[in-house]
Amino acid sequence: MSSLTMRPCGDFRTSYKQDNTIFETSTIRNIAIIAIALLCAAPYLVDAYYLTLFIQISYLGIAALGLNILVGYTGQISLGHGAFFGFGAFASAWMNVSFGIPVVFCIPLAGFFTMGVGMVFGLPASRIKGLYLAIATLAAQFILEDFFARADWFSGGSAGSSADPISLFGFAFDTDESFFYVALFALVFMYIWGCNLMRSREGRAFIAVRDHYLSAEIMGIKLNKYRLLSFGVSSFYAGIGGALYAHYLGYVSAEGFTLFMSIQFLAMIIIGGLGSVKGTLMGVVFMVFLPEVLEGGVGLMKMTEWGNIPMVVDGLAYIKEMAIGLVIILFLIFEPEGMAHRWAQIKNYWKFYVSKPFKEHWKAITSGGMLAWFLIDPDFFIDSAGNLTERVLQAIRDLLGAAVAGAFRGLLPDPDKLFESIAGLLALFALGYAYLAWKRKWFPFAKSGTKAQST
Repeated sequence: MSSLTMRPCGDFRTSYKQDNTIFETSTIRNIAIIAIALLCAAPYLVDAYYLTLFIQISYLGIAALGLNILVGYTGQISLGHGAFFGFGAFASAWMNVSFGIPVVFCIPLAGFFTMGVGMVFGLPASRIKGLYLAIATLAAQFILEDFFARADWFSGGSAGSSADPISLFGFAFDTDESFFYVALFALVFMYIWGCNLMRSREGRAFIAVRDHYLSAEIMGIKLNKYRLLSFGVSSFYAGIGGALYAHYLGYVSAEGFTLFMSIQFLAMIIIGGLGSVKGTLMGVVFMVFLPEVLEGGVGLMKMTEWGNIPMVVDGLAYIKEMAIGLVIILFLIFEPEGMAHRWAQIKNYWKFYVSKPFKEHWKAITSGGMLAWFLIDPDFFIDSAGNLTERVLQAIRDLLGAAVAGAFRGLLPDPDKLFESIAGLLALFALGYAYLAWKRKWFPFAKSGTKAQST
């Protein structure tokens, strides 16, 4: 039974190697592999709009992971991450245009260039902490912004700089469909590298410096060395993300790398969860989709009577800017550990309150749901049962006739009613689950001082 669960009960690890694996179980590893394989088919299944969003998640996710290594794992603070992101973008474009270096080599070189600049600013910053560290990194943001505006030879000044698309063996990744695979590879590679870094000696030193720097120093960890190294690693990730950003858009301008971008990166790791690799990606996804959701909400608001009021119309233009600050405040108040912590709680709730009783009482859940369905709409229930039986029989006939494709197609619902079928199955499960909870007098939200009746 333990091999079928995501996180089996007990601790069966007997070696340090097993204790330090990236994936805790083979099931989690296989799910990750299947998810990546499914993502590889995304250009053939979704339109360019969603591919653009994923590419945006990729290069922002790489840069945000670097900031989380600095802030979440080492306990430092940086208000200049957006400037380092921009430096990586300009550095890659500059090396490609000025020296003719292939873009494939410019991207990692831009990461190392940005790492060097980050360590220059991190050298004095590694000896201070708190508010003084925040001010020092804020100074780095403004210094680099001024450098972008004045250094025409590097950034193109106010005119900006062009960046060629990535090409490999004569094939140019100049479309959303082709660049998607570059972004996917970079995202997976950099995140695996980040996970491995946190499992290494340096990663454990980062965490020790964050948790209690005095104890870490007593243990022989050189605080300045690892703080400076953390600044370098964080800047390297920002440079890689910025280089991907530049060669995807094909043009880089200094106006895009302001303090607002640095605040956005901080919002990503706070919302996702400080000190969490998967939380970083959750926060990036949240921040990328937040403007899209707000855009849809603003459009719906304009369709109502409130949308004709001049004061409301003027206020809708500032909703996006207000939402980021509001989301940060709400997460700091109600979910300070981020979405990663909430996801862990959801998994624990599912394991103890949903998965276990469903496995033990699936007959009662199914029969209760079917009975409730029949009582609510008997005609629709009978028609649905007949259609399902007809599909199964047709599938059996196709299978006997060696038409395997027809068998699978027979089991699938009508494509035009796919979402209605999924909603019906979810409703069936919910009704059965409610019937079981009522029948067994089982309350999953019982207070901590009481015990729910055993099933």
